[in-house]
Amino acid sequence: PWLTSKRVVCVVFVLALPYDMSFTSLSLPYSSRTLSLLSLGSSSLPAVILLQEWWGVSREILDFGASISNLGYRVVIPDLYDGSLALSVAEAEHNMNALNWVQAKDDIVATAAFLKKEGAPRVGITGTCMGGALALVGAVHADVDCCAPFYGTPDPSLADTSTITIPVEAHFGALDNLAGFSDVEAANKLKESLAKNSPGSVVHIYDGVGHGFMNSAPDKPKISDDVSVETGFPPAQKDVQQLAFERLEAFFAKHLKQ
Repeated sequence: PWLTSKRVVCVVFVLALPYDMSFTSLSLPYSSRTLSLLSLGSSSLPAVILLQEWWGVSREILDFGASISNLGYRVVIPDLYDGSLALSVAEAEHNMNALNWVQAKDDIVATAAFLKKEGAPRVGITGTCMGGALALVGAVHADVDCCAPFYGTPDPSLADTSTITIPVEAHFGALDNLAGFSDVEAANKLKESLAKNSPGSVVHIYDGVGHGFMNSAPDKPKISDDVSVETGFPPAQKDVQQLAFERLEAFFAKHLKQ
């Protein structure tokens, strides 16, 4: 079969995460590829697939994943860069441009199928930046029950968002200037697209924040414990981060727990 039922636990390692949590590293063989996953939480819980920014599986993504898991979910992060972590804007741009987006789509489909097979009653998907765009790809192609993308939209050739039928709650910053990807125009286009087949979906646009606004410091996000990179994005607004996370919490509770 295209997705093997065998799960291989590679290693368990401890990271300096909130709530004294640690991720487990898994290997997911499917088709002719072996995908690395980071997993946190029991396999019987509702699950959330968390997709990385263009940096890779950064400290910011790990902390975000731990925060979501603390709400009562199994969080799984597919490593779409196969271990690579960009430590500069130039390197991140290179890695994202070099990404095989069709393979990334297949990775997401395989991860969702794996989680359902492992026992998750429902599966949601979220992500930030590149991961936000890919979360919408997952909403089109994968067996997921809801989608919460942050500041990213996909190329229509990879995912036609007008075909999405599951609930979507999207989050964008009013000061985001990444034209056609996550600016206000892109957010409004997504809203129009979702209205066709997912009329209950919502697109939130937050005043006073730009791209990467969920990171602890959007203007200098933590890539690793020792490396932060200046981005030029507007700084953090804690009230916006809290509001967006509260909305995410309520959205997942409604669609993954009820």
